[in-house]
Amino acid sequence: MRMFALMILVVCGGSLHAQDKVYYYDPVWSADGKIAFYSNLNGNYDIYLVNKDGTGLKQITSHEATDSSPSFTADGKKILFTSKRDGNSEVYSYDRESKKLTRITNTPSNESSPRISSNGEWIVFESRADGHRDVFIARADGTEVTNLTNQEANDFRPIWSNNGQLIYFQSKRSGYYQLYSMKPDGSEVTLLNKTDHHQTSPAPFFNANKLAYAQYSDKGVNIHVLDLDTKRVEEITDGYGDIFLPSFSPDGKEIVFAITEANGNSSEIYIMDYDTREIRKLFK
Repeated sequence: MRMFALMILVVCGGSLHAQDKVYYYDPVWSADGKIAFYSNLNGNYDIYLVNKDGTGLKQITSHEATDSSPSFTADGKKILFTSKRDGNSEVYSYDRESKKLTRITNTPSNESSPRISSNGEWIVFESRADGHRDVFIARADGTEVTNLTNQEANDFRPIWSNNGQLIYFQSKRSGYYQLYSMKPDGSEVTLLNKTDHHQTSPAPFFNANKLAYAQYSDKGVNIHVLDLDTKRVEEITDGYGDIFLPSFSPDGKEIVFAITEANGNSSEIYIMDYDTREIRKLFK
């Protein structure tokens, strides 16, 4: 029960929290070194942007509906996110220079976790359009929507490989939430690292053929790194709390993630030095 409560808290945005506490979720690094996340810092859940030292905090969206799941285009100029501002959860794009907001998807179902390919032509996201959580792909303008997974087990949290040749995602089709890869056309679905523990939140390195992810165990949720060439797995956090949603800096030297208490009473953003394993709180 604890695992599923935490999964709902992180993936669905924590919108049921009381508003007297501040929560920070879904930190993600851009190519220019900025970090985006969503938070109820000003009451509603909105998208924010900040420098890695915690300075230069900027509120990107301001709406009474929940805005969540931020991600960047490869050049960092646009932020994709999901919002319930038009009733159900849809994918939007925010241009950091022009400040223009564009709705990308327009369906009666709920979409979330959008990620755009490195060439800027395609987006992947999760949707319940066919009755269960599946991974979908569409043109960057929201056209040519296709269900890539379309099977009863939950498939979600898609993210592109850096070269755009694969899509990583998590699925419960093997009994546990595990990490898979597939081609952009939905073919060649491959289980990456079979374990008897739930795995979530895949995050590829910018500059190496490695994949970070969160893995559940009796001692909590910690970040692991899978070398996709050697299949070697390394646990890089231990004892800090339940850690979700890793994202690597462009130079691969640091990793940002959210640490959530098991009871859901707090969620903070931390940055770790990948070599020394030293961590610091983003907002002191």
